[in-house]
Formats: sequence, C-alpha cells, structure tokens
Amino acid sequence: MTKRKMSENSLKNLEKGKPFTCEEIARKAQKKAVEVRNGKKQLKEELILLLQAEDNQKKISVALIKQALNGNVKAFEVIRDTIGEKPKDVVENITPPIIEIRGISDDL
Repeated sequence: MTKRKMSENSLKNLEKGKPFTCEEIARKAQKKAVEVRNGKKQLKEELILLLQAEDNQKKISVALIKQALNGNVKAFEVIRDTIGEKPKDVVENITPPIIEIRGISDDL
C-alpha cells in the first residue's frame, strides 16, 4: 500500500488552529442541538397550522386512503391506528405456576 500524504493546506490548517477543549466542543454541540430542536419545533407548529384547515385534512385523508387501496401497507396501518383499531402488544407469561403440595409424608 502507498502512504497518503496530507496536503499542504491541511497541514497549514492544523498549524493555524488552536486546540479545542472538551468544554468548547460540548458548548458548540449543545448550541447546534438547540438550533436543530428549535427548527423541528417550528416545523411542527407550521404543520399543525396547515392541518387546521379542513380542506387540507380532507385532501390528506383521501390521499392516504388511495395509498392504502393501492396496497400500501404502511398507509393502511396509519389509518387503522388513527381510528383506534391498533392491535395491542400483549406479552404472554409462559412460566408455569409453582405448585406447592402439602400433606405428603417425608418418609417415602
């Protein structure tokens, strides 16, 4: 294998920059996370406003039903879950009960 050399620009960038501390990196990451969260919140609010118009809800419902009729299983599941017919996830306990037997003599 041949060794790859770093370009001169890469080396210059490394020399120019000051080393970051963990606190600085964490601060930048936190700031970015807040920006992303605020962006998602704004998108959610805008979608809710658009869905409040009855015409938009009707169009989306019709489109969803058409998708389900064309065989889109996910669209069917969304409709089923939305109207409240989602099957419940039941975990069955298959551990047999412990039965205690009394009244048998110990001298057997």
